[in-house]
Amino acid sequence: FYIENYNWGGFEPMWQSNVVGCVQGSVYPDEYLILGAHYDSIISPLYGNPLQTAPGADDNASGVASALEVAKALSENSYYPKKSIIFALFGAEEIGLKGSTYLAEKYRRNDYNVQLMLNNDMIANRQNNDKRLVKLHPYANSMYLTDIASEIILEHTSLTPIVSTTNNPASDSYPFWQQGYPSIFFHEHDFSPHYHSPADIFENCDPGYACEITKASLLNLLYFDNIPTNV
Repeated sequence: FYIENYNWGGFEPMWQSNVVGCVQGSVYPDEYLILGAHYDSIISPLYGNPLQTAPGADDNASGVASALEVAKALSENSYYPKKSIIFALFGAEEIGLKGSTYLAEKYRRNDYNVQLMLNNDMIANRQNNDKRLVKLHPYANSMYLTDIASEIILEHTSLTPIVSTTNNPASDSYPFWQQGYPSIFFHEHDFSPHYHSPADIFENCDPGYACEITKASLLNLLYFDNIPTNV
């Protein structure tokens, strides 16, 4: 996709790419479940050149790692989904949700039957050692996703879900909601103090915490793959 205008920053117009893989459904190949995360990273101008120093471990290598681990788990266990599962890694999120906007609009133009868009963005920071909390950002057209995710998280992980603001515009689930697709956004409860800085490195992440959110992502995909198709 080609970017001409930016929400901020003085970058030249350029081509960017999404990285998308699909496991075709064995029963309902034209029904889609999406697990997404953005792979681009940026730092604040306060710290220097964002094109040279942007490690982005939490924002958002953690979300990308989650998508890859879910794909790996399905493959290693020879799981053949009934519905098609799309793993979508978005480019240019940090400059205005460009990659996800492009893909959501493309799927709508081509009449994709998307039944779930689950987005992981910043899932590896945990400051409170006593509680393991995870934020669920719901969208107005699909509040039921939050109820289902909450039940799955409480039953199968060590996390406690906290329902946050509705229709959060700050990540890649938002353009899919704008296109009318059922969407939900998983996010760390304690916002990283290393956000958009050179200190956003693996040593400042909690991989065990991210693993629990990844488990919740996998189980949500499996749930929606195994319930009856939408009428």
